[in-house]
Amino acid sequence: MKTGIFLALSVLLGLIGLPSHRQTRTSHYREMAKKVLEAREPKTNWRVNTLLKADFDCDGTVDYAFSGQQGNRYAIGVLKGPIKASSKHWIITFESGRQSQDSLCSLDARINLEQRQDHKNRQCKGINLHDDMCDSFHIYWNRVRKKFVWSRL
Repeated sequence: MKTGIFLALSVLLGLIGLPSHRQTRTSHYREMAKKVLEAREPKTNWRVNTLLKADFDCDGTVDYAFSGQQGNRYAIGVLKGPIKASSKHWIITFESGRQSQDSLCSLDARINLEQRQDHKNRQCKGINLHDDMCDSFHIYWNRVRKKFVWSRL
């Protein structure tokens, strides 16, 4: 009964333009994650609308990723969940415009989730970074090195 009422209320809120509980919760996590990254990397312009939520480090907990810009570098910030002021974070950056394997063709790039499997065949998520001008980057957790690494096809 409660589920039916909640579903009806969510639909009604969506129809009249008010945020649903899920939208409000996502906004809350987005703002919390952005604040932690801004405190740790204040020179990066974090793009709040690029939030990705998934288990990136294959530990069974939801993590959070944003893209941003540091001058002529494209940045991806990953926060280990659950989000708190002391959350571990990683920053992966890519230059733009250089003719090298670790460079984007444009800072007009986007991040999306991609499916990955770890060494135990567990389903994890990776991050696909692409600018539609060059080959995309596949960013994923390396359990041996205990950090994020990338590959490019």
